[in-house]
Amino acid sequence: PTARQIVHKITSLGHTKLRESFHVGSGFPWASTKFLPDNTGEPVVRIRNIKPSHIDPAELTSILPAYANSIGFPKAKRGDIVVGMDGIKYFYASLLEGACYVNQRVTHLSPNQETNVSPEYAVFIINSRVGQAQLMRDMTVATTVGHITNRDVAKLVLPTISQKFHDTITSLVRQSIDAKEESKRLLAQAKARVEQLIEEAVAK
Repeated sequence: PTARQIVHKITSLGHTKLRESFHVGSGFPWASTKFLPDNTGEPVVRIRNIKPSHIDPAELTSILPAYANSIGFPKAKRGDIVVGMDGIKYFYASLLEGACYVNQRVTHLSPNQETNVSPEYAVFIINSRVGQAQLMRDMTVATTVGHITNRDVAKLVLPTISQKFHDTITSLVRQSIDAKEESKRLLAQAKARVEQLIEEAVAK
């Protein structure tokens, strides 16, 4: 009922379907034996990496480069979106901040050239009550884990209230991501400086 009310409200105003602005695809079933214990290979987005925010490929686990190249499966690009297809309560979306491969059971969204819906706006809507209610409505359950499909993601209804609203949300999401990345950069600098000071003190 909640999803029905939300969709009814959205469709009575300006709206669009996700598939009208994004190409909807899937990841590849990479062999588990080819994954590395660190990020020294080719980064891969897995379901466990998807949070309601963004993903820095440098922080992902990876697979053997030679294996990845032999498969020939294309990488997702910076600005693309990934959505987890398995979950218990949520089906989050993350914005990619760099190129990487996508694992199976992850929906891969890449913006169409003619779209006027930004990836930042789409991620915000998918992760909001508006998007999650629609995905939870379409969820099927096997044992204790829920599942959705690419088709469920593709038919998501996105509100298009106004260009000003769209641009405001896009800007706020981008500012949030940039602020988090700047915070990480400053923290890394501070850590390196502290380590340097300790080494200098020990050397005296």
